Amino acid sequence: MPEETAEELKETGTAKTKSFQSVSVLFTDFKNFTQASELLTPEELVSEINHCYSEFDKIVTKYGIEKIKTIGDAYLAVCGLPLPDVAHPQKVVQAALEIVAFMQARHQEMGNKTFEIRIGINSGSVVAGIVGVK
Repeated sequence: MPEETAEELKETGTAKTKSFQSVSVLFTDFKNFTQASELLTPEELVSEINHCYSEFDKIVTKYGIEKIKTIGDAYLAVCGLPLPDVAHPQKVVQAALEIVAFMQARHQEMGNKTFEIRIGINSGSVVAGIVGVK
């Protein structure tokens, strides 16, 4: 969670919904997740996802991109919020290219015991807010 949002939650117990006019969103998922998961024990599966997402975290941090959430084999990050960044499209594309290179190298090393990657990028306006109570 962005520090600014965390502070607002601490102070007021809620966080206001905000509009951001120019951001880039990066979304990944693993193409052959089901097939790879059939070759791995549950512990190996979680370990491999952790290994991949830890590397994704390093990459997005390097470019000033904010990781929003992971859900299973999906990874969501955004650049240009909470602070505007005019270079958000370039940074997200650079991060995506590094993620692809990492996953290609990982696949060469691990074969079918890791994943192929799909990445989507979109730039434009978003509305962001905290939903739910947990």
